[in-house]
Amino acid sequence: MIQKTITLLFIVFTNIVFGQTLFTIYKKLPNHSAMAKFENRQKMISAYKNGNNKIDSKKGLDYIFKIVDRKNGYLTIEGAFEGSWSMCYWNLDNGTKLVAVLMVGCGPMCSSRLEFFKYNGTSLEPYIQPAIENIDESSFFSINKKNLYQLESKYDLPSELLFKLPRKGKNITAKIYYSEDSNYEKFLKPKQLGNLIVFSFQKNGIFKKESIVWNYN
Repeated sequence: MIQKTITLLFIVFTNIVFGQTLFTIYKKLPNHSAMAKFENRQKMISAYKNGNNKIDSKKGLDYIFKIVDRKNGYLTIEGAFEGSWSMCYWNLDNGTKLVAVLMVGCGPMCSSRLEFFKYNGTSLEPYIQPAIENIDESSFFSINKKNLYQLESKYDLPSELLFKLPRKGKNITAKIYYSEDSNYEKFLKPKQLGNLIVFSFQKNGIFKKESIVWNYN
């Protein structure tokens, strides 16, 4: 009985700590990364904790939390915008945390903006990820960027390059999308190396680019 009580208390304490870590990091994000000003973020957190997690512009709640996954360090927001917003963090060997914020905007095509920060328990600092930041549409092709863009323009083949943060696991993915019409099949696909790139997480906080593959899931 005592052992079960201790185990239950540990689980409750762990959930509280992880939840506080997510919200603490979220409050420290720059305004442009967080989708909301600091005072509105405070209101979002209070509404979530009080069980009143509903959009209410009159109360300054234009956005609310959709997923708060304490165990996996994963957070998402929903509200009056076309697209999606997500944040996650990884624990590093030196005791700090690597934080990623992904904003996907749509209208009509979708595009991603991915930002990284280092969190030392007090402050956030921008962090560079060369393997990810150098990725663009041409990374998936055997031809150079200029030739790719010429083909896309000539045959009206707009692309969507979308990143995805992990809720489970450690790796980030980048996937490119095209409308698979006859022009794509004839002029672009033969020159395409794949549609998915996996960036594997390393404990030092730097991601490693893996091989380009085809993925239809």
